[in-house]
Amino acid sequence: MNEKLKNVTIKNLLTHTSGLSEDKNIFKKGIVHDENADVLGGVAGHAGVFSTASDLAKFCRNILDKSGSGLISRNLIEESFKNQTAGMNEARGLGWQIIEYDSIKSTVVGHLGFTGTSIWIDPKRGTYVILLTNRVHPSRENTNIQEIRKTVRQIVYKKN
Repeated sequence: MNEKLKNVTIKNLLTHTSGLSEDKNIFKKGIVHDENADVLGGVAGHAGVFSTASDLAKFCRNILDKSGSGLISRNLIEESFKNQTAGMNEARGLGWQIIEYDSIKSTVVGHLGFTGTSIWIDPKRGTYVILLTNRVHPSRENTNIQEIRKTVRQIVYKKN
């Protein structure tokens, strides 16, 4: 584990996730910080994950539910997990990045958001990881999320 993160606790990680909007001169709280999504009314497929941990957990459980009784059909879920970009630099499904983890002998699908959110689902093990952050507060120049994501990945999937 990274030495800088050795003594990190949940309490000292928490901070408010709102800020003054540069474009509208309003305090943003509970609305997207992605300007492109904002222009499109706050909802856009490219914009990553904007939700609560509780709702995202429901979404993940729905994705993992093999009964077929969820909101999304099993066929669509299974197709979305297949590599749609074979022969290219990264394996991508329909909306997902696909990563093979030899350390856990499993394939994990995930999506990363510009503002620091991450969601990873391991269909084989029936597990999921949700990381909600706001890397654009207080500045868009903040790149620490890359190290945080790497550390979370190391802990969960035991891989560098």
